[in-house]
Amino acid sequence: MATRVYLDKKSFVTIRVKPTMTVRELSNQVALLLHIGKNARFFCIYEGTSEADEVMVDGDTQVLDRLAVWQHRFEYNQRNSIDEGTYRFAFRARLFFDIDKSDRPLLWMLFLQALHDMRIGHYPCTQMDVITLLALGLKVRFGDAEPTEEELECASRGRVRRRLYIQENTPAERRTGRELPFMKTKLREFLQKLRGKSSEWYVCAYMEYVMSWQLYGTVLFPVEVVMSARCDA
Repeated sequence: MATRVYLDKKSFVTIRVKPTMTVRELSNQVALLLHIGKNARFFCIYEGTSEADEVMVDGDTQVLDRLAVWQHRFEYNQRNSIDEGTYRFAFRARLFFDIDKSDRPLLWMLFLQALHDMRIGHYPCTQMDVITLLALGLKVRFGDAEPTEEELECASRGRVRRRLYIQENTPAERRTGRELPFMKTKLREFLQKLRGKSSEWYVCAYMEYVMSWQLYGTVLFPVEVVMSARCDA
């Protein structure tokens, strides 16, 4: 059978899974497909129902066993009217390192990782940090073409509601009604100053910006708080 492994919110690769394939082997297959095989050890497979709740999967876990667990949860949730969402695999960096800017596939994967970390609020950004990174990301996506209002904001058309660039790449706490108009104005001003560079230049500028933060490369793990009674001798 085949399974999808997501690289960001929408794009994915499809890998054919053999009966005994482990999650580590799945990760290595994705790395080879993306032409970053020599750096495969820096990446691994995560699972979750959304970007914000992804957790790393043990490399020795068999892929089909994990899919069976998801199926069991899905059936249980259906019987009990629980809306948990759909589980999926995601390919993420687990270790961070200096980037060889000439290695375009690797540079692009770490750029996607940086966009992901920004979306889920991984970094404590100021408003100007967010606007600067949105501008650089927009230049990667649109080049020097002027983005339309619909491409910047969330547009409603009939029953279809499209979450567009600002919503897709801004931490949830920055998507408030009061902040969005100011951000859009400042973003357009910034975009007017950024012209004449290649997409690769903007990717490098984005990465240099986030890599300057002390928290860049921090890996967060979910914890379970256990309360216990203290016994005095």
